[in-house]
Amino acid sequence: MIKDSRQGASDCFVVVETENPATTRSVGACFAQILMKNDVVALDGDLGAGKTCFVGGVAKALGISGRVTSPTFTLVTEHPIPRSLDTDGEVLLAGESRRDRDQPNALYHFDAYRLPCSKAFSDIGLMEYFTAGGVCFIEWAERIRALLPSRTLFIRLERLVNNSILEDEPCLVDGSIVLPSDDQRRRLTFAGKATRINAFKAALERHNIGVVQDGCS
Repeated sequence: MIKDSRQGASDCFVVVETENPATTRSVGACFAQILMKNDVVALDGDLGAGKTCFVGGVAKALGISGRVTSPTFTLVTEHPIPRSLDTDGEVLLAGESRRDRDQPNALYHFDAYRLPCSKAFSDIGLMEYFTAGGVCFIEWAERIRALLPSRTLFIRLERLVNNSILEDEPCLVDGSIVLPSDDQRRRLTFAGKATRINAFKAALERHNIGVVQDGCS
């Protein structure tokens, strides 16, 4: 289970394995279906594990056009989300759908790799994004773990290999870092509050994507 040393263990977790970047993006598209305003998503994993690839799948499902790349040198990239999306048409108020009320207004994509400490993230005002009405995806989130709110959803990405050592230099493919000898399979562990992870499981089931481990049952 993914643990937060400040908050204790997350309520529950699920593990999904993907065969290639396309299926990793498909899992990201399922994850997009549960996102709400002011969600914070912590992404951890080694270089080339697929963090940016996953965020790209989320972004496309939210209607964001254009390629998503890691904001390594800019710290954060803002991607506005089109307001025309409406997933279920459920009316809460006259003329207002659930999507209108709960949908994030933007995807904020962070890369904390180059930050010297969590204080640097706070000092330059980046925590204001956590309550700006969007959804925050933070790559290398372990570097600012002390600042993450209790509502944070955690995702750990790992490369699956067959007893081999990946020694080749990484390269950039379609905006994502790829290791040439990498067989592209990934294990993704999602952890957070039970209500959110169970909603994600339901989204996976609707798209016929199975889980290899269920820590919510």
